[in-house]
Amino acid sequence: FQFPSHDLTSRLLTVANLIPLAIAASLRAIAWTLALPFALFTFEWNICAWPEGFPQNMLTTEQCNDYKNEHQITEKIERFSEKLCKRGVIFRVPHVGARYLTSHLVGVGKLLQHWGQSVLLCHAGTLHSMYSTEMFPWRLVSFAERGSIQKELGDGLESLIYLYCTVSQSEVFSQARRLATTLGSFPPEGMPIRNCHTGQRSTLNPAVAAELLLILAADVVEQEPFFDIELIASFLRLSAPHLLRPPPLVTAMERAGLFNMSNKELRDCQWTAAWLLRLSRLPAFLHPSDLRQRLEKAADQFPWFYELGMEAERLQRAVVSDAQQSSDVAPLKNWRTWAALWGSPWSTVCEPEEVLRALDRAGSSTSASFKHD
Repeated sequence: FQFPSHDLTSRLLTVANLIPLAIAASLRAIAWTLALPFALFTFEWNICAWPEGFPQNMLTTEQCNDYKNEHQITEKIERFSEKLCKRGVIFRVPHVGARYLTSHLVGVGKLLQHWGQSVLLCHAGTLHSMYSTEMFPWRLVSFAERGSIQKELGDGLESLIYLYCTVSQSEVFSQARRLATTLGSFPPEGMPIRNCHTGQRSTLNPAVAAELLLILAADVVEQEPFFDIELIASFLRLSAPHLLRPPPLVTAMERAGLFNMSNKELRDCQWTAAWLLRLSRLPAFLHPSDLRQRLEKAADQFPWFYELGMEAERLQRAVVSDAQQSSDVAPLKNWRTWAALWGSPWSTVCEPEEVLRALDRAGSSTSASFKHD
């Protein structure tokens, strides 16, 4: 679903809310640094605490039977989104990159849809931070409203969102990196997690942990320029075996050898890719042909950074005439495959319009050749 556009009043209020958002983020940063439960600052210990049996007994979105069909899911979500819109708060919340929160929320849901996930999981992605999260302190609804929201959305969907909003994301980051490096999978007992509000510790069964990591991957990919490829690879590698519909991107990463690279190798290739992409918009420092050759070589070594190939092709077309392009310019087809698999840009170097046109040209048919074995 889509949220209505912002009017002038909501835009002005969004700017005004930057100050209290910064204060709230600072308080959380202090608590985060000192390893203090957030509930000490919000006085919501009771309603933030995980109840007995949660989250060990959680069901995945595929297992829950709160809805008869996808149409019923969409209807309930639309009614709930209308309720959020009437409150108005959703239109007054800023987000990173001088964006509105609504833009990010819809973007996460669309990215999960692009990765082939179920309607329910996509909606969980769209509402992923409605209670606020460890990293984003601004809430759309209060934890005190959980009872009524469970009735509106269904236990399965609300429970996954509640888990996402209470789990310590920093702890998940470190656990995912550790497990991907040491085991390459979740341990049989599940993934260790911590409640960022109360400090409670528990384990999450692998099937639910997979959905949590996939939403977290979409959350990071959608909003962070030059996001950490090692972190996202860890999320996708751990979650894929436990998902009914693993993103085809995971199989492509595996075939490209990304999962076999060390953390240092991934950091080095990411640094190289970012440096070359920034340099591609400053051609005075290198001759265009030399820069294009470097981009092509890097695109061949690290094909998952598809904007390398995109920039190499742009430079290639810039040095030949229109008459020559049809016969002399060989397009770098591989980057289009990866563009279709990611469904989102990595850098801020390429213009958004360029990336959107590239994704449109790539199409979704590319993903069909990378179905998970």
